Amino acid sequence: MLARLLARWEGKGENGAGLRLANARLEEDVKHAALGDPARFLEALDAVASGRSTCAAAGMAADSCYDGGDSFTITDTFDALLLRLGRALGFDTLFFTATFARPRRNQTTRVSAGELVDLRLTGDIRPTHCPAPPLPDRRSYDCCH
Repeated sequence: MLARLLARWEGKGENGAGLRLANARLEEDVKHAALGDPARFLEALDAVASGRSTCAAAGMAADSCYDGGDSFTITDTFDALLLRLGRALGFDTLFFTATFARPRRNQTTRVSAGELVDLRLTGDIRPTHCPAPPLPDRRSYDCCH
């Protein structure tokens, strides 16, 4: 997911977003996370995501991935950047996956789970369900107004 969001941020891939000039602070944070070279970082992420190389072999910083870079799984270090990129690119939801058994090079079985992340800011959210109303005044209770 990080590779896809960065590709859109950099103006490549689907929709060619090219929003870098509109959000200078996020652009700085992207460059910092990418060790100054987003294009090179994106190449490394693509190599890892496709399974062509481990993080270390792709040239990513050792603390970017589990097992000192000797894995195909990036750490949670990039989660905040994922959220900010998703919002800047106009997404309202991202689907995160978490791998519990960190895959190693010779491991073929992986255990993982998913999580939907709502990117809308608090002021933008209207309740879609209402808690049970207090008794005995159920008829006049409306949690959505």
